[in-house]
Amino acid sequence: VLIRDLGMTLGEMFDLEAQVLAALSTHPHIVTLYRTLRSRDGRPVLVLELCERSMTQVLRDEGPVPAPDAVAMAIKVAGALETAHRSGVLHRDIKPQKILVTSYGEPALGDFGVAQLQGAGAEAAASIGYTTLHAAPELLDGSPASAATDVYGLASSMYQLLAGRAAFSAADGE
Repeated sequence: VLIRDLGMTLGEMFDLEAQVLAALSTHPHIVTLYRTLRSRDGRPVLVLELCERSMTQVLRDEGPVPAPDAVAMAIKVAGALETAHRSGVLHRDIKPQKILVTSYGEPALGDFGVAQLQGAGAEAAASIGYTTLHAAPELLDGSPASAATDVYGLASSMYQLLAGRAAFSAADGE
């Protein structure tokens, strides 16, 4: 199976995400990768730290996040992003659903499934999906992603956690 125009198989995408997580998951605010394996029917599996909720679920269950808590979370997730960026990795899809809560109540950035190695071609960057509600303007106009793209996604996510709703809304079918 090919992933859009990337020319990558699902197996290659899995391997890329596993490599990214293996390099980054020692950070305290990135979901820990314990191991990879194949299921009995041959499907690839990532064995990750168990995080029972995302910040979207927290927002739904408890309402907006108090400002001091949101600031503390933003600092921790920004540190995780800095680690990724220094390693040459862009997350490209920061949103409240990707900020998980560990069993210790700490935020952990997860799902590097659409991550991109910095310096990869713009055609690869344009062909992977992202969430429009938290997408940086440069992604929406077809420009390449950068570290600023992830910072925008984090800021947009924090807005949603503070306000209880996204800064922008999606049109029907978008």
